[in-house]
Amino acid sequence: MASLLSFSLPKASVTRVSSTVTATSFTDTLEEKFGRKGIKFLESGDVPVVELTVRNGSSLKLQIPNGHVTSYRPKVYWKDNGFEEVLYTLPAKGTELGAGSTNAKGGIGLVISEVSEPNSQGSALKTSEWTVKDVDSDSIDALQVELSCSSGTVEISYVVSLYPLRMATAVIVKNNGRKAINLNTAILSHFRSKKRSGTGVQGLRGCSYCTHPPLSSPFGILSLSEAMKSEDPGLFSFGWEPEKKQGIWSVQDVPITVLKHKLSRIYAAPLVERSKPFHASAPSKYETIDQGRELFFRVIRMGFDEIYLSSPGSLSEKYGKDYFICTGPASMLVPVTVNPGEEWRGAQVIEHDNLFQCGTEAQWSCCTQQSQKEENDGAVIQGGISLAFNCQNDRGGPWSPNIWALHQVKGTPQESIQVELISRNSECNVEVRHVINLQQDVLISEILVSNASTSALRLMGSFISHLTVSTPEATYAVGLEGSDFYTRPPVLANFSIIPPDFGKRKDQVSHKFWGHTALNKLFLKQNTDDDLKSMTRNIEEEEWKGEEKDNYKHLTDKMSRIYTSAPRNFTVIDRGRRNSVVVRRDGFNELYMFSPGSRHKWYGKYSYICLGQAALLQPISLNPQSEWRGGQHLHNPNF
Repeated sequence: MASLLSFSLPKASVTRVSSTVTATSFTDTLEEKFGRKGIKFLESGDVPVVELTVRNGSSLKLQIPNGHVTSYRPKVYWKDNGFEEVLYTLPAKGTELGAGSTNAKGGIGLVISEVSEPNSQGSALKTSEWTVKDVDSDSIDALQVELSCSSGTVEISYVVSLYPLRMATAVIVKNNGRKAINLNTAILSHFRSKKRSGTGVQGLRGCSYCTHPPLSSPFGILSLSEAMKSEDPGLFSFGWEPEKKQGIWSVQDVPITVLKHKLSRIYAAPLVERSKPFHASAPSKYETIDQGRELFFRVIRMGFDEIYLSSPGSLSEKYGKDYFICTGPASMLVPVTVNPGEEWRGAQVIEHDNLFQCGTEAQWSCCTQQSQKEENDGAVIQGGISLAFNCQNDRGGPWSPNIWALHQVKGTPQESIQVELISRNSECNVEVRHVINLQQDVLISEILVSNASTSALRLMGSFISHLTVSTPEATYAVGLEGSDFYTRPPVLANFSIIPPDFGKRKDQVSHKFWGHTALNKLFLKQNTDDDLKSMTRNIEEEEWKGEEKDNYKHLTDKMSRIYTSAPRNFTVIDRGRRNSVVVRRDGFNELYMFSPGSRHKWYGKYSYICLGQAALLQPISLNPQSEWRGGQHLHNPNF
C-alpha cells in the first residue's frame, strides 16, 4: 500500500518561496480571483492558507497545497467570545537552520492509497499539488472551497464547506483511464479533548469492530507502531480489558465507548458478513464527547463503509497537555473500486448543537414565544409555565384565577428564591396561591387552594409547562409504561402555544380545544360520571383510551393525552440537545401531555412539548373550610 496523493509540501513549489514578494504575489492573486466576504487567502509560515468565517463567527483554516484543515473554531456558547477549537493540531516545526518546515500534524486530513492487490503494498503515484479550483458562498452563512489535483488519468476534487453549526469535507475521485482502480481511503479528524478520563464516543452500540492500524498519513500524530503498541493501564484502572489481536472481531455492547486508554479500531461489518444480502453495517453517525468542556460533536459519514477510531492513552502526554482522539469515515478493509469513466464520492460532516445548551452547564429550559396582541399591539408572552384552573361551588359560577398579585418574595440567590402570588374571589370565598420556588437544580410550582365557604368546592384544570426541545422527533418520555391514557383535545389556556395546523388530519385529534369555556361548561352540570362523559363526548368525538405500551415513549407524532395511574416521577429526554428533565407530581392524579409533532423546523417556534399535572377527567373536591395543595417539580439531573 502506498500513497496515491503526495500531501508533503514539495521543496520546489510556490509554498517554498525565496522572497516575500513572490509569496505575497501568489496569495494576492488568489485573493483577487477567489476572495470574497468570509473567504480570505493569506500566508502562514510560507504556506498558502484559506480562512473561512461565517456570519456567527465560526471559522476554519485550510492549507491549500496539502488540503489539510488545521483549525475549526465553531461558536459553541452564546457569550461574545463563545468559540472553542475543536481540532487537535501540532504546529509545523522549523529545522535547526530555519531552511523550511515540515507539515503540521493532526487536524483533518484526506488519506487515499492505491491497492494493486489484496494485502499488497502497491506502488506510489506522483500527483500534482492541490490548487484552488473554485469557491462558493451563500451570503456569509455558507462558504465553500474546492481544491483539485490529478495523477495521470485520475482527477480528484476536495471540497471543504463551513456553516454556522457544521463543517463538511467531501472527496470526488474520477477515473478517466481504461483500468479500474482500487483505493483505501479515509477522512481522519483529530478531536481535542480537555480530560483524558472524560473523552468518549456514543452511538456505536451493537456495531462490530476489530483492532486495526490507521492508514499511513503525513499528518497522523501517532505513528503506525505507536497506534498498535499495547500499554500498561496503570493502577486503579478497574474494568479495563486489553485490546484483542488484529483480525479478531467483537461487538460494542455499551452505549458509550470511553477513550481513556489506547486503542485503534475499525467499526464495520465483518468481511464474512458483507457477502450476505442483508447485514448490519456501521452507523451513519455517532457523537464525540468532551466531558471536560461539555461539548459534543456529531460525525456523519457518507460514501464510506467503515469508521476508524483511535485514542493515544498515556502517549498523549508526549504531544501536549490536552487529550485527543482520531476518528472518521474510512474504507480500509475493503477498497473502493472506481471503474473507468466513473467517479466515487465520500464525505464527512461534523455538526453540533452545543449552542442550544445555553452555556457551560447542561441545561433544560421552558419554551417561551412572543406574539402581538391585537387589542393594544403590546407584546404578549406565550409558553413557559402557567396555570389553567377553574373553580366552582354552590355559591357562585365558575371562576378562574387569572388576575394575580404579588404576596411575598423570600430566599437568597445563593440557595433558593421563592415567589408567592395570590388570587382571590370574594363571591365564592376562594383563595388560590401560586408558589414558585427556584433552587439550584429544581423548579417547583405549587398551587394552594383555600375554600373558606360553607359549601364544597370543585377544582378542575392543569399546570401548562412548555419544555424546549430540539425537536419532538428527538424527544422521549421514559417511565410511563402501563399508564392508562385518554386522547383529549389540547388545553387552550391563555399562554398555550398550539400550532395552527394541529388536528387537521383525520388520524389526529380534532381542531377543537379545551379552553376555559369548555371547562366552564363542564361545571354547569353536577359533574356526575354520565354528565362528564356526555360533555367530553361533545367536545371530541374521536377521543379514545388505551394503555401505554412503551416505556420509552417517542413524542415524534402529534398527540394530546391525559394519563391516569401514571408514576409520580418520569423523565423527558431530548437526544438532540442531550438534556433531560425529571418530572414529579404532588397531589394530582392525572398527567397532561401534548406534542405538536415533528413536521416543524428544528429549534423553531414549535420545538417544544407541553406537560402538566392535571385534574381534567375528574375534578378535585374540597370540603368547606379546607385547603388542598398540589404541585409539580422539574428537576435537572444534568447539573
